[in-house]
Amino acid sequence: MGMVRLLSLLIIIGISFADTKTVAISYFDNTSGLEQYNPLSKGLADMLITDLSNVKSIQIVEREKLESLLKEIDLGESKFMDPSTAQKLGNGLGAQYILTGAFLSIDPMMRIDARLVEVGSGKVIGADEVTGHSNNFFELEKKLAESLIKRLNIKESIKNPVKKDIDIDAILNYSEAIDLDDKGFKEEATNLLQETIDDFPEFILAQEKLDAIKKLINKLANDREIKMEKLIKETLSSLDPNSESSTAEIHNLWNTYLMEQNYSQIYKLNRYLDSYGDEFLSKDINNNSLRSYRDYYDVLYFSTMKNNTKYIEAATNFLLNYPTNMYFPGVKLGLESAINIEEKNQKNRKLVEKYIPIINYYRDIEIFGGIIRNMYNMNIYAWAKMALHERIIPMYEKIEYGHSKWKEDIFSEDWKLYNHPPYGKRYNNFYDMLNLYFIGALIYDDDEEIRWIHKYIEEHSDIAFDKDDFDTLDDIEDMKKKIVKYEKQFDDLSNKIAAVPTYSEIDSSLKMYTSIDEIYEIQKIWKSINLKLSNRYNSLPEKRVYIINVQSCGIFIDNLNQLKGIDEDSTDQRKKGEYIELYDQIFRAKMLSTIQNGDYDNYRVHLKEYKSNPVIKSMKNFRSTYAKVKKTNDAIIAENEVIKNLLNNRDYLLLKDKSEYYRDIELYEEEAIALLKIMKYKNIKIAERDQYYYFLMTVFYNLGKFDKARNVYQQWDSEISSNGYSSPTIGGMQAMLNIYPK
Repeated sequence: MGMVRLLSLLIIIGISFADTKTVAISYFDNTSGLEQYNPLSKGLADMLITDLSNVKSIQIVEREKLESLLKEIDLGESKFMDPSTAQKLGNGLGAQYILTGAFLSIDPMMRIDARLVEVGSGKVIGADEVTGHSNNFFELEKKLAESLIKRLNIKESIKNPVKKDIDIDAILNYSEAIDLDDKGFKEEATNLLQETIDDFPEFILAQEKLDAIKKLINKLANDREIKMEKLIKETLSSLDPNSESSTAEIHNLWNTYLMEQNYSQIYKLNRYLDSYGDEFLSKDINNNSLRSYRDYYDVLYFSTMKNNTKYIEAATNFLLNYPTNMYFPGVKLGLESAINIEEKNQKNRKLVEKYIPIINYYRDIEIFGGIIRNMYNMNIYAWAKMALHERIIPMYEKIEYGHSKWKEDIFSEDWKLYNHPPYGKRYNNFYDMLNLYFIGALIYDDDEEIRWIHKYIEEHSDIAFDKDDFDTLDDIEDMKKKIVKYEKQFDDLSNKIAAVPTYSEIDSSLKMYTSIDEIYEIQKIWKSINLKLSNRYNSLPEKRVYIINVQSCGIFIDNLNQLKGIDEDSTDQRKKGEYIELYDQIFRAKMLSTIQNGDYDNYRVHLKEYKSNPVIKSMKNFRSTYAKVKKTNDAIIAENEVIKNLLNNRDYLLLKDKSEYYRDIELYEEEAIALLKIMKYKNIKIAERDQYYYFLMTVFYNLGKFDKARNVYQQWDSEISSNGYSSPTIGGMQAMLNIYPK
């Protein structure tokens, strides 16, 4: 039974192989007479091979085999489309059929001719022609591929859909990149493909080709590294320590690796040499011992790899052991620089403990101030009150009050850092923020907090005076003046607000008016309650502080809707205009009330009502008025979202500040840790992530972690490519990769 199944399987496989047709695609002739189209000869063939490779019944000969064959044989002036040339190529490639062709471009049109030749007989079994716009090149190519399938009596179709139209210049760049790759100019090919993808991110074929070349480059680099390692072993295994040429062989190896910038192999070679013993290492080479060269190259290795600790140790030993060596002055200079760097880093690490809290404090001041400026509801005010007493005040007592003693020595490190952006002068100071908070306390009638602020600033006015802290004293005195002004304004408003009727009183009052003729009386009621309903404190610095109630707006609208409305034939245009204006004001207040409470769904309902209301629509310049209202409201919504995100993004902002600080004082390890944490935030915009990739790659370079820098580049390149983002910096960093030590 098993044998029967095996025979059946072999028969099926045999049939399958018999049905498969082996096809080669030759390069296409350029009959345009335009040299700029020459690369398309390979490009078109490559695209056809890519598409036809997905057809199961066709076995496509790899283009690389054709390229290799063409290098072996001399075709002279022969054209690919010539049947004899085609048959010769087909036989060399072991194909049953070969597709040859030519293209003609007369801008903006293009024609492609193709012939299918049976290799064994040399017979042309079919010819096809496709014509169209050059920017529809993919469509032309697909038609040609489908014609070939039909010529071979294959019922399958190309699985891939027609690709999105791409500019012909991009197609030509892609084709040229293929030719550059064939000639061994892989870096130039990758650069050209990257430029093409930057302009046409939808060009998937170019992206696939770029990825393939990059993968090959990495493989070649790895293979070379293995070969270089093998070279060490082979050289050393055959090395005769007693021969006169032994030192020269070692010296040649060093020179080879130096030219390659392969410092890791130099270090490995030096460790192999350690095993040869003192006698061999004492051998003379260029009037210096082999050991001195070994030790110098160790110094060079640690310097290049930016291992400052190891460098200081190796350089110190070198200077002690080889005082007359020609490399002595250079090593001495490098050692002095390394010691200075180490001392500076130790000093900066001590400062970090002191100033990271300062960074956090000033960021919180900024967040706090931003929220206080936009206190729209009790929840935010309650948060602000808690944050002030539990976070801001304790930090202020600890940090801000310390700066008066720093000023005793204006050149001290403390004072310089305090004034150093972004940690001091960039953000609002404490009393600017407290001033905003005082307005919030007034808005919400928080008498207890108002009394506390008065007491607090008096106490700290005395402290600042005793400490000769005149900057703080000036801030406090300025705040005192503003408090007097604000309290007077609020007292005036309070007297007016006391006379505002209750909601039930409003409702009852409005029911008295049954005619549009009495609009002036209705406006009086609106103007009185409007003290509570709209832009209540417009004379204060924070102009958009609203306490609006939807209920009161609804009462007005309901009652106005019950009135007779506007008599279109009325000659009293003033009354008509004031009626419309009143409608407009109430609708605006109603919309704002929902926005301030974060009720965006109802806001959209009210906006729709506003847009469709017949009274509002009769307004002069209604369309422009509506557009302005919507634009203003959208801006307020956006601002609310910003405030909400301030708290949500606090940790991210603190990490951002820390990374900037570490970068400024050159603590690269700490900067790397902060940046890696930042990159975990998924909602960072691509432009910001692009910048962080740059910083991360740079910091790994500064740490001598070149492999990690290369990995960052790969991630960076992949992410911006997938997002279709054109980075202003990645091109320069790609060039730097070439000089990175290995």
